[in-house]
Amino acid sequence: MREPIGVVGGIVPWNAPVTLSSLKIAMALAMGNTLVLKPAELAPLAVLKLAEWAHEILPKGVLNVLTGSDRKVGAPLSKHP
Repeated sequence: MREPIGVVGGIVPWNAPVTLSSLKIAMALAMGNTLVLKPAELAPLAVLKLAEWAHEILPKGVLNVLTGSDRKVGAPLSKHP
């Protein structure tokens, strides 16, 4: 039986931010989840633009993007249950 988890966290590396972000967004939404997405600290602009476009289509709160360092954003996101 497939059921949504609820909120999913995704961390995207710097080498293919748009492609990997798109995949994470598609997988999370296809299963009925919401997503907290953290782009790489070195390459956040393309992901922020993608999220800006997605916010025109998606309901509020479905896709959330957090930028920042690994220590302040990435570590807490990956450790949260």
